Amino acid sequence: MSAVAIIQARMGSSRLPGKVLLDLCGKPVLWHVVRRTQAAERVHRVLVATTRGQEDDAIEELCRAWGVGVCRGPAQDVLARYHEAVRSLDRMGIPVDLIVTACGHLPQVRWLHFTAARCREMMKRYPCLCSLIKPR
Repeated sequence: MSAVAIIQARMGSSRLPGKVLLDLCGKPVLWHVVRRTQAAERVHRVLVATTRGQEDDAIEELCRAWGVGVCRGPAQDVLARYHEAVRSLDRMGIPVDLIVTACGHLPQVRWLHFTAARCREMMKRYPCLCSLIKPR
């Protein structure tokens, strides 16, 4: 099973602008989220979904420097950004059986217990928590 994690991140925040790039122990918050996500068992690829806005160019530059793929979409539609990320994987011919999403401003996310089997088990109990998506 091929699992991909898509992390949504943007600089525009009404309460704390730029929070994804704030310093946390010498690294941007987003760096911590990306590294924890990459360390998750069974996650084969990590992408960051950000906006097409100029203010998010810094996110793209950092992600590329970290060797992480980036997809960009509309600023006001996070679902469209996730969709664009899935479409980009399809265009690259990358098979995806499972999509896991995360927020780039939440470094406390723990992926230690994520496995595809666990996600399937959780889907039975909480269908809205995880989604299986097959790109077209």
